[in-house]
Amino acid sequence: MSLLFLVSGRVQGVNFRGTAKFIAEKYGVFGYAQNEDDGTVTVLAQGEKEGVERFFAEVSSLNRPNFARVQKTSVIEKKEIKKADAAHFEIR
Repeated sequence: MSLLFLVSGRVQGVNFRGTAKFIAEKYGVFGYAQNEDDGTVTVLAQGEKEGVERFFAEVSSLNRPNFARVQKTSVIEKKEIKKADAAHFEIR
């Protein structure tokens, strides 16, 4: 499965991408997390469907004082794939 989504809230300058990478590694998810100029983060998650869904759920619910606070996640593209394009999860 491949899931491209946009995350908004307090997600830049608070180690959100590093946390996303940690969560991705926990679920065997590949792809990237990339800061955007408007303060959002674009995330591509690829891997087994169950792992991608668990990754998305955990990343979407990040809400810690003095840390990342996800207000909204917007799915841009969701599709079935045979193999992930990436071999790891990258912070961009």
